[in-house]
Amino acid sequence: MIMKKNLLLTLGVIFLGVACSKESAPSDTPFVLRADLPENQEVVKTGLNDYVVVWNAGDKISINGILSNAVASSDEGKRSVDFTFASTPSAPYNTIYPGTSSSNTIAFPASQNYVVNSFDKGAAPSYGVATMSGEKHIVSLTPLATALRFALNGSATITKIVINNLGSEKITGNFTVNFGTGAISASGSNGTSITYNIGAKTLSGDDTYFYVTIPKGTYASGLEALVYEQTTEKYMRLTFGKGKTYEAGTVVEFVSKTYAAGRVEEVAAINDFTAQAGGDPEKKASFTVANYNILSDIEEARSGSNEMLNLTNCREQLGKCIKATGADLICFNEVDETFAKGSDNSIQKIAEDQGFTGYTWRVTNPNKVTHEWISYEKEYTFANGFAFNSSVFEYVNEGSYYWFNKNGGYTGNKETAYGSHLDKFRTFVYAKLKHKTSGKTFNILVTHLPNYNDGNSDGDLAEGVAHNYAATAINSFMTATDASGAWLLFGDMNAYNGTSGNPGKNYTGYQTLLTKWTDSYEAMESDGTLSDFYKKYIGTQSGTNYYYGVLQYTKNHPERRIDHIMYRGGFKAEGYKTIRLTYYHSDGTVHPYNESDEWCPSDHLPVVVNVILN
Repeated sequence: MIMKKNLLLTLGVIFLGVACSKESAPSDTPFVLRADLPENQEVVKTGLNDYVVVWNAGDKISINGILSNAVASSDEGKRSVDFTFASTPSAPYNTIYPGTSSSNTIAFPASQNYVVNSFDKGAAPSYGVATMSGEKHIVSLTPLATALRFALNGSATITKIVINNLGSEKITGNFTVNFGTGAISASGSNGTSITYNIGAKTLSGDDTYFYVTIPKGTYASGLEALVYEQTTEKYMRLTFGKGKTYEAGTVVEFVSKTYAAGRVEEVAAINDFTAQAGGDPEKKASFTVANYNILSDIEEARSGSNEMLNLTNCREQLGKCIKATGADLICFNEVDETFAKGSDNSIQKIAEDQGFTGYTWRVTNPNKVTHEWISYEKEYTFANGFAFNSSVFEYVNEGSYYWFNKNGGYTGNKETAYGSHLDKFRTFVYAKLKHKTSGKTFNILVTHLPNYNDGNSDGDLAEGVAHNYAATAINSFMTATDASGAWLLFGDMNAYNGTSGNPGKNYTGYQTLLTKWTDSYEAMESDGTLSDFYKKYIGTQSGTNYYYGVLQYTKNHPERRIDHIMYRGGFKAEGYKTIRLTYYHSDGTVHPYNESDEWCPSDHLPVVVNVILN
């Protein structure tokens, strides 16, 4: 979703928001319009190649068909630019990017050009209605395009990609914009094919990314990409997207493919895995799962000043992060009493307000603890829970929640468990689900394992021992419950697979888990399917509470990859990413070391994995 010095993509301005109105400026003064990002609007980024949307030199906008001046080279890379107009337009100030002589028509070109780690700026139109704010007119533009990102490796030299719509929906030509609803409709001469000109790009063993934009909308018969290579002018055919709806302002990331001319393959989208339809019992159970530690500051939340609930833009972005996972099953850590049971501020309500609907929720799992270092006692601190898509899964066993004991045990009776230095910090939640289409069943465990010093406040347990006890209990529960079954394990594990030089204080507990479980990240890294991006930007902590930008904080920091999705018993991971949506503090607070006002709604990033259950 990150930051400017690391992966700044030079796009024309898109993916912005909407503003509010007043009277026009006096006609005897130059008409000036500022185009910028509103504070409560997410910066849209991909899960793999994060980016911020900025202005480019030469960009123009238009209001009611009146063109602005061009963006100066000195304003290149900015997210807020003032535009002037030769004449004063009349209200309403219907604004279009790229600028056009038409008052309500935008164009999707039939030819697009390759841009490294980005897409052709002229192929990403947007719109908005400018309003008066103080002494200046302001507009926040809303995207009309979806970007398709293909990841290819191999040794061939690629010259072009042709995108064909296999149905009747138009993807090039002029489209009329409804400024009230944001709907677009084809008008005039339109086509169903886009040629993406690459020139001559030679692939390597690492993925090369190609971005092509299409109009937002539903494509009933699906799309295909014909990827041409230079030597023989033959192509590899990739099919995708039958019946899918592509939302504006998103990047659909397709799984990596090794190029081979003449091959036909169906590609799956990493961030758009949807529930299987039909009911064919021979189909593999393929679905998307996620884990998200959502409480950013425990002490702040206990005092009633939790910024997630008090700052509207943070609350909204938390819901958008959940929705952006696209997960059929999402598990939560540090749910907190308000998030579990609050009406307007429950995590369910926050997610549903952003369109994450149709899910069965289970987040009201008590976890009563006392903390000496914060001096509070609450019913839900460090609590865990989950939500699943009701059209994809159903309960086989709703399961229960359990407290960790010393010496690697667990209990469902909090009165006998409560009191030891280990169990007063942590619990785990269990359930068994059925995948409706395939009929296959699997078990899930959701937990939040102890930190390295949990349990040693009075010298009762050495550092890391509590963590290893909890890991041992997880393994014991799995073995006793369904040793031969399929399992998924989710959680903030407070540990990573360290190195001999830097093993981490919870290294022993992590290794205990790996005797029974496979870590999705490590499995994909081992078999060569993990994106190069995540080999560099390894961490799953956001840096929010540490005053760093999310990329700065995750880059080359394996010790910050502490949130995990693990599996056993027939599962296989085929896609991994984290969600990096940011928001802006309504009070203008700026990170002292980040040189930016971008924040994440939690100090953890949602981790997303697509899994197959054979």
